[in-house]
Amino acid sequence: MNNHDLFEDDHDMLDQALSRLDQLPQDDEAVRLAWPKLLIELVDVLASELKRMGEAEETALTMARRLVARQANHFGGRMIYLPNAERLKLAFRDMEIYGQYKGGNSRELAERFGLTQQQICSIVARQHGLHRKRVQPGLF
Repeated sequence: MNNHDLFEDDHDMLDQALSRLDQLPQDDEAVRLAWPKLLIELVDVLASELKRMGEAEETALTMARRLVARQANHFGGRMIYLPNAERLKLAFRDMEIYGQYKGGNSRELAERFGLTQQQICSIVARQHGLHRKRVQPGLF
C-alpha cells in the first residue's frame, strides 16, 4: 500500500471541493475574503506568474486556486521554510556559471559575474559535484 492509497478519501474530498471552486465567479470578493490571508497571497503570486507565462486571466486564477488548495491540503498545519529570493538567485547564478564554464574562461566569468577566479573555481567544483550526483547515483 502506498501513501496515495492511504489518503485516497482525502484526495476525493479535495477533488470534489475543487470542482465546486471552479464554478465560483472569478472576481467574487466574498470568495477571496473566505480564504486565509497567506493563501490569498499565494494565489495572487501564482496567478500573476501564470499570466506572465501567457495564460488567460480566468484560467490563471483557476489554476492558481487549485494549486494553492492542493498545497494547503498537503502542507497545511506544518511550519515550512521557503528560502528567500537571494539564495534562489545565487543558485541560478551558480548553475549559469557552471553551464558557461569551458575550462579556461574563469577570468572572463569572474569579470562578468563580479567574482574572483577562486570563487568561480569553487562554484564550478560544487556544481560539478551536484551534477555528478544527479547523473551518477551512488553505488550503496
